[in-house]
Amino acid sequence: MKNMLRCWSAAAALAACTAALAAVPTSANYALPSSTINSGVGNMASANYKASSSLGDPFFAGPLGSANYQINPGFWGAVIGPLPLCLLDLDGDGSADALTDGLMLIRAMFGLTGSAVTNNATAPGAPRQTWADIQPYIHFAALDIDGDGNADALTDGLMLIRAMFGLTGTAVTNNAVTPGAPRDDWTKVRGYLNTSCGTNYAP
Repeated sequence: MKNMLRCWSAAAALAACTAALAAVPTSANYALPSSTINSGVGNMASANYKASSSLGDPFFAGPLGSANYQINPGFWGAVIGPLPLCLLDLDGDGSADALTDGLMLIRAMFGLTGSAVTNNATAPGAPRQTWADIQPYIHFAALDIDGDGNADALTDGLMLIRAMFGLTGTAVTNNAVTPGAPRDDWTKVRGYLNTSCGTNYAP
């Protein structure tokens, strides 16, 4: 009898969880899937709401809100653990490599998706091989290396790939910083990369 009660309780709990996951907030204008954690795409927004695609990841901790609601991200960090603000080792092989991770970053920053990002660009045996594996680790807001408010392949991406190839100083920043950007020299760029991206680049 006790075993039957345990089984019934487990089944009831599972059904409740399934029902909770199935319920999504909707209106005539939008639907927010309960399974959305970080789709890696742009924000959903209208005159009445804004929903970040990075809901739940640990990198962007500011709440979304209005007079009527507030959504607090951050629970995903309890599941996957803390990560750098920007993650350069996209394929997870333990090394941020220019010819694999750097290539994928540049492709993604140019707006490519799917196999156009990952083809011939993941290290053999790396744990993350497909676009579905890689996409959640690309956070464009954190890849704004010069701090001008835009993650641009021809500025931020160029500096990233140069640094990942081992260059330092002006060899990284020459003709690769947006005019007026706050991080406009190697000292500032290096500080951001080492602080936010988990690197250890030399002065």
